[in-house]
Order: sequence, then structure tokens, then C-alpha cells
Amino acid sequence: MTEIKNAIDGISRAVEESATGVTDAAMNVDSLVQSITTVSSQMEENSEVAKALKEESENFVNV
Repeated sequence: MTEIKNAIDGISRAVEESATGVTDAAMNVDSLVQSITTVSSQMEENSEVAKALKEESENFVNV
């Protein structure tokens, strides 16, 4: 009887650890998505700034 209880306890711990691992992975993926969204937004902003700077520098070339 003790062996069965120990086996069930072991299975229960394994399930809890797996659930914790899945939760941690989901949180990390969410954090990664937020970071990618931020980087993408900053890349778009940098692209706009670069375009504006290029237009400004072309004005100096034409002078």
C-alpha cells in the first residue's frame, strides 16, 4: 500500500512540475512577443527617422 501511495505521490509531483514548466514557458513566450513588438515598433520609428535624415541630407547635396 505504501508503494502505491509513493508512486501516486511521485506522479502528482511530476504533473505539478510539468504544469509549472508549461506556465513558465507560456510566460516567457508572452515576454518574448512583447519584446518583439517593441523592437518592431522601434525599427519602424528608426526607419522613418532615417528616411527624414536622408531627405535632409539630399537638400545639402543640391545646394
